[in-house]
Amino acid sequence: MTDEPPGGVLSKVRRMVTGGGGSGGGTDADRPGGDWDGDADWMDEDWEEEYDWAGATIRAPEEVPFHETPQVLITNLKPTTEVTVRARMPLPDGIWSSWATFQPDQMGRVDLSRMEPTDGTYEGVDASGLFWSMTREKRLDMTPDDPDEHVTSVVVELSVEMYGKTVGETTIERTFADDVETKTVDEGDLVGEFHRPEADGPHPGILFLGGSGGGVPGPQFPMLLASQGYAVLSLAYFGTGDLPETLEMIPLEYFDEAIEWLAEESAVADPPYGVVGISRGGELALELGSRVPELETVVGYVPSGVRFDGIPNFGPPDPAWTVDGEPLSTVSTKFSLSFVRTLLWRWLTRNPIRISPTYADGLAAADEEIVEAAEIPVEEIGGPVLLVSGDDDGLWPADDLAEIAVDRLDDHDYDAFYDHEHYEEAGHGIGLPNAPTTETVGGTFLPGLPMEFGGTASANAEAAAEAWTATLETLEEGLD
Repeated sequence: MTDEPPGGVLSKVRRMVTGGGGSGGGTDADRPGGDWDGDADWMDEDWEEEYDWAGATIRAPEEVPFHETPQVLITNLKPTTEVTVRARMPLPDGIWSSWATFQPDQMGRVDLSRMEPTDGTYEGVDASGLFWSMTREKRLDMTPDDPDEHVTSVVVELSVEMYGKTVGETTIERTFADDVETKTVDEGDLVGEFHRPEADGPHPGILFLGGSGGGVPGPQFPMLLASQGYAVLSLAYFGTGDLPETLEMIPLEYFDEAIEWLAEESAVADPPYGVVGISRGGELALELGSRVPELETVVGYVPSGVRFDGIPNFGPPDPAWTVDGEPLSTVSTKFSLSFVRTLLWRWLTRNPIRISPTYADGLAAADEEIVEAAEIPVEEIGGPVLLVSGDDDGLWPADDLAEIAVDRLDDHDYDAFYDHEHYEEAGHGIGLPNAPTTETVGGTFLPGLPMEFGGTASANAEAAAEAWTATLETLEEGLD
């Protein structure tokens, strides 16, 4: 696969977010004729030609990996005149945009890494603020028609405005999969995708697991991991093809087949392997790490150290996981009277609901013996363990659920590295670094009733950036 997605996806992205290299427009710097009265009418082509003003200059990289923050410096501005910087970016799910207004310094410069906006979609000094604070302008499905193809990069348009007129613009290409090859995996019972560096291997192997959404996980996160030198098998385990329809009664033997597949793939180095899981995939990652000898490094985003029931389409749930056809012990969620009242009111008013109380109440109401039986024996993992959570998770109390795993590691004097990175005011949506984090509502709990993921946009963004660094450090500790 090349850096430009087949089928013209990147071209489509470029057309939808008009880009241009270089700069243009005008500024009132060094304008002769006495005091300026604030009228922007002087900014016309005749004035620019007469006084040889080339417009604002935006200094930014032409291309940068998605997880890195582009350094943006704008020069050739008038110190006394505020400017607005706008960013517009397509992602597979739509068009996103942000803006921030700045007062240039005495040299007529705006440095996004050093300066605080006076207004805009984010506050404070934050070089990545324009990227995580984007809001969705338009919901579009921009994924390629061919399921074997992916959006491997997106183009951000940056523009500078003065009094409503564009005085400079440029583009930055942000890449998910620089020098990465991807292929579909549909062998035996396995359904997934394999992302690997183009460079000769073998490369350390990682199993990547999504959460309760089902199907093959979105490709961007595993592609970013592959761009860091890992061979990543991104695996579906329900909700597609001949796999179970719902997250119920998932046989853990299925993942043994995935380990065998990695072992036979020439691009993958010999074990040990790592496993990275998100949400229910984080619970699963801990479970597999405790059972599969080849999986010695575990990273769980918003995970649980205790097994919960599965998630049915309708009716009472079955257990989530089985071994040899027998269900593993689980804790059940609980719908308290208070939650049911809230649920009905939220459904009638079409306001999003937090479902985390159903997990917290179920755990609190369960007998001690049931909880002990449902705890994942994480002390059996043997290698580095990283857990990531926020204290404002609206889907389940991942902060507390991750601590169950930490307590077991403490109690067993676990001698490998382990850490629980928990972030204040962050919610369930801790994911891609430098991606928009402004949407904290999504999915459906009941028809017409979305769920609240929790967290603030800024806290989720900070958590995502720091968790990415911690993830790479943990994988390096266990696999390199």
